[in-house]
Amino acid sequence: MTRRKKICFSAVCSTALLLPSLALVHVLYAEDKPVTPFEPIIGRFDPQLGWALRPMARSVSRATGSRVVYQINSKGLRDRETPYEKPDGVFRIVLLGDSRAFGMGVPMEKHFARVIEGYFENVEVINMGVNGYGVDQELLFLKSEGFRYQPDLVLAYVAHFGAHRHMHTERFGKKKPMYDLRDGVLELTGLPLPTPDGSPSQLVDQAAQDAADHADWDDTAFRDKLFALGDAIVAAMADETDAHGARFVLVTQMERLHEAARGRGIMSLDASGPMGNSAFPLPRGLQHFNECGSGVLGYLIADFLKEHALVPHAPV
Repeated sequence: MTRRKKICFSAVCSTALLLPSLALVHVLYAEDKPVTPFEPIIGRFDPQLGWALRPMARSVSRATGSRVVYQINSKGLRDRETPYEKPDGVFRIVLLGDSRAFGMGVPMEKHFARVIEGYFENVEVINMGVNGYGVDQELLFLKSEGFRYQPDLVLAYVAHFGAHRHMHTERFGKKKPMYDLRDGVLELTGLPLPTPDGSPSQLVDQAAQDAADHADWDDTAFRDKLFALGDAIVAAMADETDAHGARFVLVTQMERLHEAARGRGIMSLDASGPMGNSAFPLPRGLQHFNECGSGVLGYLIADFLKEHALVPHAPV
């Protein structure tokens, strides 16, 4: 770590300054070669989710100027090896999210999941973040895999609705499932997903896709539908979690989603203010937060969990 980064981490993180709201980056860099995280080096096709992390894959990135290792465990998570069965005396948290939860640009040992653990005793945070996921895929991943870890608490980090992922059956050149909201009921569509035929994936005109997404934001009806569907999916996460005997917490940087969740009685942490600190973006336009931001986000979440007595073990 450079002297400048050490100063940033020690001074900024220790004084609890916080991070900006940033858009998703969809590219990992293996050494100097750009590789999308959904190609074989770190990603794979998933017939229910569209894509997933490839078990035991490893990628090394120097895109931030520092070496960052992305190591995927045997169960397809960017995390240490963790058995499904929860050990006695352990309070377990499952973390859902996209590339911010995955930890783009941040070493896993400095990921906010590890920071949260450091504020408590006998707490495990299982990192289930996957690059490019929408809230629809996160809900499906929670149902298919997350509850196998026997969580006491499910933490959904829904920072943004970038690329309107839950509104489409294809994003970033990949097919995916999605939910329709009909008369207040979620209905899953887009399955079964077609198996890739092995031919090269069609390149996505990202500039055109971004332009279309920006145009959608100017459409009030589309924006209302986007938030209504996103809110319903988050509510389904909370309901599923409750049915499994666990607690649910939303962490978001969207005030509208935060207020909608609170209106449903869902516990929600609005991190939009603290995470607006201009000291936190990664360099080189990578549009994610650095180690300082990850540290502060971990502090914010841990403080929220303490304030609401959601973790029974005494904090260290």
